[in-house]
Order: sequence, then structure tokens, then C-alpha cells
Amino acid sequence: MNSDNTPTASIRCIWLTIVIAMAASLGIYPVIAFVLRESMKPSGALFAMRTLLYALAGLFLLASIVLSKINTRSWTDQVTHSDSEPSTLPTPQAFITSSIIRIALAEACAIIGFVLAVLGIPFYEYLFFAIAPALVILGLILPFGLRYWDALEKKPD
Repeated sequence: MNSDNTPTASIRCIWLTIVIAMAASLGIYPVIAFVLRESMKPSGALFAMRTLLYALAGLFLLASIVLSKINTRSWTDQVTHSDSEPSTLPTPQAFITSSIIRIALAEACAIIGFVLAVLGIPFYEYLFFAIAPALVILGLILPFGLRYWDALEKKPD
């Protein structure tokens, strides 16, 4: 066991703050977009860009999921099985960097949705751009990260 969990606990708190803040921003995008849209007239660019932006949003979301799976494949068994010795866990700094990249890719989907909402897509279409990244961040990245920090705290020195 780590004899001094304070640095790990502190870094874990920083990571959790980053994840929660980035996830919370997903709720701010639609508010700003629909407020902005009220003061703007609809853009003809929506129809020209719609397919491209939908494809990009899907690719960013898929990249976040794939990177999450690839990035964690080498040490996933050690995190999910508490009885194994976590000898190959990445450093906290490497894990935080990886988490930020994966969250940013998921959040790129929400940002594209923000652009589309300002350009005039209906609210029900925007829901995909808000819900899908939230599911990836809160349903995949956050739970796995919590398991990582638990395994790191159990790691022998």
C-alpha cells in the first residue's frame, strides 16, 4: 500500500474536478446556443454544413471511445480486478493527460452541436450532441478513472 496517500488523493481530486467541470460545460452549451440563436437570424450555412458537422461529431465521439479502450487495454484487468497487483498502471500525470484528451474528443461533439444549434437545428436534434458526450464522459471515462485511482492507492510502493 502507498504509505502516503495524500499526494495521490490530491491528484485524484484535481482529476475529478477536471472531469466534472468538463462534463458540466455540456449543460452550458445549449443554453448559450439557444440564447444566441434568438438574437440571430437563421443561417443558410446550416444546410451546407450539416452533414459534414454531423460526421465530424460522430468521429470525435468514436475517437474518444476507441482511445479510451486502446489507452486502457494494457492495464484494465488490474483496475477491474482488485486482487491483482497493479504493477503497470500509468503515472497519475499520464492518466490525467490521457483523460483530458479523451474528454476533449467527446466534448468536441458537444461543441459541434453548439455550432449547429446556433446555425438553427431544432432542440430535439441538439439532444444527441449533449447526451452522447455526457454518456461517454460520465458512463465510461469517469467510472474507469475512479477504478484507476482506487487501484493506484492500493498499489504497493
